[in-house]
Amino acid sequence: MKRALICLFCVVAALANLVACTKAEKAPTVTELLDFGEKYLLEMDYEQAIVQFTKVIEIEPMNARGYTGAAEVYLAVGQVDMAKNILEQGLALLGDDEIIVDMLVKIKKVEEAAIEDEKKAEEAMLEEKRKQEATDQQTELENKEAARVDAKNRLLLEELLSDYEAGGYEGILETVIDKSFMETTRQIRPLPFIVLNDSSDYGIGIYEDGYIYIGGYSDALRSGWGCWLVPALLSDSNGMNIIGRYRFEGEWSDDLPNGKGSVYFSTKCTGTLVNGLWHGTVISYYNSGGFDVIRNFENGKIITPDDTKVDSDGVILWAYGYKENGEVKYAMPGYFDYVWGVRPFADLE
Repeated sequence: MKRALICLFCVVAALANLVACTKAEKAPTVTELLDFGEKYLLEMDYEQAIVQFTKVIEIEPMNARGYTGAAEVYLAVGQVDMAKNILEQGLALLGDDEIIVDMLVKIKKVEEAAIEDEKKAEEAMLEEKRKQEATDQQTELENKEAARVDAKNRLLLEELLSDYEAGGYEGILETVIDKSFMETTRQIRPLPFIVLNDSSDYGIGIYEDGYIYIGGYSDALRSGWGCWLVPALLSDSNGMNIIGRYRFEGEWSDDLPNGKGSVYFSTKCTGTLVNGLWHGTVISYYNSGGFDVIRNFENGKIITPDDTKVDSDGVILWAYGYKENGEVKYAMPGYFDYVWGVRPFADLE
């Protein structure tokens, strides 16, 4: 009896397990598959989504959502042809299904827009290429012209340097005050335009406002002894306009007049310069008047001498006397307002 009960229990348990397995293996309905498909599509789990919609098509081929859902998955992953194929399969079975037809129309419009965009992009690329080619051609022409002008300017300066080496300042004066030469040098760009010898320690250069330098260089900076001149109309300290007669000859460093030197203009001024400005005692030689003027400077400014004449308010009337034919003369007080040295680094020489 006991053994019979045990056997009965085993049979019941086996039947219960069989029923449970049967329930677990029950296939999902089309509705459930569509819900799963929508869920996976929303979650962008496209691999699972396509599985669900494909099962819907297999189980219920007349269900339009199986085809449109699958098409949405294919479109989401960029497989447009697959989307069109699956929709056309559905259309073949369902006839003119409004949703499927509408989806195919939208895909066609997207494809046409993409083709149009691609065409426009290609046209834009071709236009950009044409513009670039035109720009390159223009640049090539400009470079050739620049090279031609550069060679011409170099030859001009090399000839001027040769004339200077042969005859000094007087050997080039007639050239530098020629109107055509001044016009040519003032058009030279970029500045400074420098032509150096093979060792790059000596040469000639054109600078702003038409100034010309001939002399020593170091790393393309004016250094050592040099001649600095300008073929232009300048006014001297007495307001006289003199063309092509201004020059400085002396020592340079750090691309500026630094050291001993002389300025030649309406007079000859000799002294020491610091960064282009007179510093210390400077002698001006007035050969035509037969006298010299000695002035003391500090960084380009005249130092007021002891015998300065002032009015009751202390305003300078006359200063730094010199002798002319045995008579003491004085300079005007306005001279104290200027910075003196080598042009264009100073107001007056």
